Amino acid sequence: MLLERILWVARDSRPFLEVGDYLGPDRRFRHDDYDGEERRADMIRKKTMEFA
Repeated sequence: MLLERILWVARDSRPFLEVGDYLGPDRRFRHDDYDGEERRADMIRKKTMEFA
């Protein structure tokens, strides 16, 4: 089981981000639809730009 996890991490192709104090892989790797309120700053900016 440990070997499977190591292989999964090694094959991970998520982009790296540098945002504020965070430097590392993009933690948003699930692309499921979310039913709650959107709180991601980049997505909020994108929505406001679409309606402008």
